This record gives sequence, C-alpha cells and structure tokens, in this order.
Amino acid sequence: PLQETDILPTFDLLSVRDNEHLKRWEALFEQSEIKADQSRRDCEAAVFAGVPESIRGSVWQLLAKLGRSESGTDPLLPYPELIKEASPAVLNAVRLDLGRTFPMHPLYRDPCGTGQKKLCNVLLAYSSYDMEVGYCQGMSFLAGLILAYVEEEEEGFALFVDLLYKYQLRDNYKPGMSGIKLRLYQLSRLVHDHYFNVHEHLNTYEYTAD
Repeated sequence: PLQETDILPTFDLLSVRDNEHLKRWEALFEQSEIKADQSRRDCEAAVFAGVPESIRGSVWQLLAKLGRSESGTDPLLPYPELIKEASPAVLNAVRLDLGRTFPMHPLYRDPCGTGQKKLCNVLLAYSSYDMEVGYCQGMSFLAGLILAYVEEEEEGFALFVDLLYKYQLRDNYKPGMSGIKLRLYQLSRLVHDHYFNVHEHLNTYEYTAD
C-alpha cells in the first residue's frame, strides 16, 4: 500500500538523476531575476526533464512567481494579522483536521510540533484571506504537502494562495464544490474517450466518477 512517506519528502539522499538536473535549475533561479519571459520557456523544458525532490519547493515558488508576474498580482498580505483575524469556529474546525492530516509523517505526527503549528497558521490565514471560501475540510492535505517542501511558513501560504486562485483550485472548496464536479466529469469523459473498455467495465459494476 502507498505510504505517506511515498507522498511527502524525506530528503535522505539525492538520486543520480536529481543531481544531473540541479545545476540546470540553479541557473534558472538566477536567470528568473533578469529575463522572466525566457525563464518561463526554459522552466517549461526543465520541468519535463525532471525536478529534483530536494529543490521541489523552490521550483514551485519560482513557477508561481513567474505566473504571478503575468497577472500583476501578489498574494502576500500582512500574514500575522490574517492569522489573528480567523474566527473561533474556523480555529476549532482546523484543529479537528490537523491530527488527520498525514498523521504518520514525521513533520505532522506531533500534535505540539512545528509542522502542525505551521499548517494551522496557513489554514487560519487563508480563511481570513478568502472570506467566500473560508476553511473547508480537505484543504489541510494540499497545504500540508506544500509545507513539506517549502520551509518558510509565509512563503508556503503565498504558494497555497497561488494554487487556489491562479489554478482555480478554490472552486473545489466553494459551497457546492463546482470545481470537483467539473473535474470528475472531465475524468469520466477522458476515460470514456480514451479507455472505452475500462469505462464500460466500471459501468457494469456501477462505478462512476461522481
């Protein structure tokens, strides 16, 4: 069975393949400060070639930064104030979910540890940042994955905001969950169009995407 350590990083050793790509990404980090347009093209090629796990958080932040420059928006707000503005109801809901989020992973298994504290703060801050969505169960797994790769809490929050807004993941958490319904429909159509035998087999046993 798939373990949490298969999903979240441990960074014990770099693979040979990772080492081959490190220098390429280091050059891109420097280049992104000078030529954003060229960096976007180079980053696209580098992503397909491979992203070393040890710098995955930095790569995600670089890609988010380049995308942010296109829209002209910056998600960073006064982060400590956002945390303080969260309602008691949201705080209670978040606390209930903290222990259920990657509970066996070293970063999150300690109820009083740094990992759970950072995760709690990011979720509280987002509930204040996005009043329409607030906090929704399931957000903790996305935020938890980000914080496993991005060490700085506030930078993790900025990346979380980017994913929900720029890539429309917030639709998954809105009342009615329209984003999830759309993606489940898309999945069903893709299976139907490209793996029709699988689609028919699943229908036989009344397994549907929704």
